[in-house]
Amino acid sequence: MMSRAAEKNLRALQTANPAAALVFSVIRENMQIGTNAVAISNTAFCKIIGKSRATVTRAIKHLADHNYVQIVKVGTTNTYVVNEQVAFAGSRGQRKAVFSATVVAHECEQDEGWEQV
Repeated sequence: MMSRAAEKNLRALQTANPAAALVFSVIRENMQIGTNAVAISNTAFCKIIGKSRATVTRAIKHLADHNYVQIVKVGTTNTYVVNEQVAFAGSRGQRKAVFSATVVAHECEQDEGWEQV
């Protein structure tokens, strides 16, 4: 169950940017409990919420700009951390974040023949 403040913030997001609210919903639905993190591609977001890549990109930017999520790059995929600071350790230029996350791999991103598995 979400707190009243969290419910109020979610309602404000749904009003201000419905696409961002959809993306945030997918992140929350798939994030790993305890780390509040999930790695998911924009292609998967597009398929799941039925929106264009441009809409998903703007929605993610809105979420990051308004501190709903922090984005951590993992190669070419983003990992989204919900409402938590990621602790970095190490010297400048050598810092890294260590965490576990749920990874969402959508069938639309797989090689041919995946639908027959």
